[in-house]
Formats: sequence, structure tokens, C-alpha cells
Amino acid sequence: MAGIEVSTGELVGTLRTEGPVERLVMPLLGKKHTGMKISAEGILGRIATGRYWKGLDYGCEVMLDHLERMAERFYAGDPTAVDEFLQLYDLADKRPAA
Repeated sequence: MAGIEVSTGELVGTLRTEGPVERLVMPLLGKKHTGMKISAEGILGRIATGRYWKGLDYGCEVMLDHLERMAERFYAGDPTAVDEFLQLYDLADKRPAA
């Protein structure tokens, strides 16, 4: 298994590859999120089961805004936006150690 050292701005790490270097095994990770998190499972689970609560509309609006900003950053060339979103919405339980 080959390794490529990467250091661009805030991104630092080793990309592990299998076979051709073009096949990426480890994603580029953003900084470890240490602040408040939002439960995507809580928001989407309540919508799916029809269990409405007062802040649900606001939670959905904020999540949509974060999804739009993640997409803008990702398509502008910032792959760490996806990791940051997953951490914020408590979906990064399988995140590798940075």
C-alpha cells in the first residue's frame, strides 16, 4: 500500500492508496468538531414519523442551509465540507482518526 503525504492549508495527512494512486481510500478530513452538534436522526426521524415539535421547522431550515453551503464548498473544491457537515449533524461515528 502506497502513501502520499498531503499538506495544503489546513489539510494535513497521509492518503492511503490501493493499486493505482487515483483510487483514494482515506477521505480528506476537516478539523475535529468540538462544539454543539445537531441530531440529523432526531430531525429526520420526527419528520418521518410525524412527531412534530415547535422547533422542527427551524431545524429543517438550518439543515437545508447547511446542506446548501456544504454543496457550494464541496463543488468549489473543498472536500472537507462534507466531513464537517457529517460531524455537525452527528453522523461521523465511522470517521477515521485524523
